[in-house]
Amino acid sequence: MDLFARLLNYLPIPLRLYVAWLALTTLIQIFLRLSFTLYFATEPLNMSLLLQSLWLGARFDLRLGAFVWLLPLLFMSVSHVGWRTKFESKILRGYIIVAGAALLFVYAIDWAHFSYLQARLNANLVFLLANPQEALGTVWQTYPVIRLVLACAVAVWLWQGAFVRIHARLSVESVSPVTQVKSRWRSAAWVMLGIALVIAPIFGRFNQYPLRWSDLYFTPNLFYVSVATNPVLNFFDTYRYAKKAQPLSSAELSPHLQRMRQFLSSAQVD
Repeated sequence: MDLFARLLNYLPIPLRLYVAWLALTTLIQIFLRLSFTLYFATEPLNMSLLLQSLWLGARFDLRLGAFVWLLPLLFMSVSHVGWRTKFESKILRGYIIVAGAALLFVYAIDWAHFSYLQARLNANLVFLLANPQEALGTVWQTYPVIRLVLACAVAVWLWQGAFVRIHARLSVESVSPVTQVKSRWRSAAWVMLGIALVIAPIFGRFNQYPLRWSDLYFTPNLFYVSVATNPVLNFFDTYRYAKKAQPLSSAELSPHLQRMRQFLSSAQVD
């Protein structure tokens, strides 16, 4: 860990914090993925499929981490070049808490969603919440809501403690001449490195095409597909497609009613 911190000291403060936060966020998500696997596995694990799932899932986790910490990276970069504000630490701390609370809350919902429907969190949640009173009543009767809230509160407290500690440790300007940006060439190099450190995790692989949700289906075994799935990205991906899908009208359905009547052997089709 000390070696990693010393290597980070060669980077400008915004980049070193971004890399450290990105690494820790990815590790936390990998831990949650392993916990998910052990908790929900109902049969002996196939190690080959499991390793593929974990490797694929880690790349999705890295992508999400890059999205989460991109805004702080831009904010710190602007501040680092001279537009510094006395509220910088408070703003970053507030963002850390909000990001941690949102991420951990989504993972808690995802676990509850999977235990109930055997599917990772997706856009179907929006349709389930069409009747909020009924949905909340089902949640209250099905899950230990109070314990889950307390567990999430403790997790967020631990999250903000870890990330704020990293900020305090790595935000001190090094006196080493190696890390002082003194030339346009070095400044340009840091900018290019920063762009690469953002684009590479988001792209997800060294290929012509970026990592896609369809890559999750590398096996017909849906449990290992679920292990590889990142619930946050999966929710937004499926929600984006769900918004594009338009329900069929009665006029579009009516030509198929006769076939449905024959298939269902029903005398009446509404």
